[in-house]
Amino acid sequence: MTVPLATVIFIAAWKKLPAKQGKAVDTRFDYIGAALLFIGLVGLLYAMNTGAKTGWGEPFVVASSATGLLSLLLFVFQEKRIAYPLLDLKLFRNLNFTFAALAALCAMAMNIGIGFLFPFFLQMMMHIPIAKMGLVLMASSLMSMILAPFTGALSDRLGSRILCITGMTIAVIAFTSPSFLTPRSSLLVVILSQACFGIGMGLFLAPNNRLLMQHAPADRQGVASGVYKVALNAGSSLGIALYMLVMAQVVLFDVAKLNIMLDQVRQHPDIMMAGFRGAFIFGIVLALMSLLFSFLAKDKARSTR
Repeated sequence: MTVPLATVIFIAAWKKLPAKQGKAVDTRFDYIGAALLFIGLVGLLYAMNTGAKTGWGEPFVVASSATGLLSLLLFVFQEKRIAYPLLDLKLFRNLNFTFAALAALCAMAMNIGIGFLFPFFLQMMMHIPIAKMGLVLMASSLMSMILAPFTGALSDRLGSRILCITGMTIAVIAFTSPSFLTPRSSLLVVILSQACFGIGMGLFLAPNNRLLMQHAPADRQGVASGVYKVALNAGSSLGIALYMLVMAQVVLFDVAKLNIMLDQVRQHPDIMMAGFRGAFIFGIVLALMSLLFSFLAKDKARSTR
């Protein structure tokens, strides 16, 4: 299935994309910036994943956090200093561009984080068989796939901002449902929640991409596309780490309050349920942040002749 689909996409791109592209002014690669960004993200992600288990005061966790933050600060300094930055920070002078990028980062953190955590909830709390669980989770992807071909054209007519706001509003509503799920909740409610979430993301992603790109100068479209991909990838990585961090902290709080051993958590489903619920509520916060940034990012005024 993958090979025929890739072939169709390749042919469509070859036919539709322009054959000639403008020459790049500077083709050098910012190896130092790439290394600093890598070290910064790895340091922070490792600290978030480890700190909840071993304690935030552990020397290696503190060192990892400090290294990550210092590397990201040096990365910003490096990008301002050189003529061929990996991440052109001048693009962020346009607040609409910045808000659109932040909306994408929060939305992807919300999307990937819940995609990672929700199967564990279905299996551990609702005891849904793996085969049936795949069908439940498919509802979100199916709705996004159905909407994707239409949202791009629709954003040309209505504008990107209104679709981004609508999509994130639906995502907030969709996330409210998992926050109140219990092991005895109806499977239909879970499926409808997933479908609603898929509709929200389907309405958001393509218009958000268009919104960001329209605020980038014509000669910086390639760089702007790279910024968008960085926002999506950073959101994906941070989303998984943050969801697990929130869940772990809620579980550890309840474990300390009840004065039980950590390896006894599985014998207390209510503690695990509280952890999942805390993570789902955090998802609502991310959705609200993405909604706020989508509201702040304005469509570029169309030129009239």
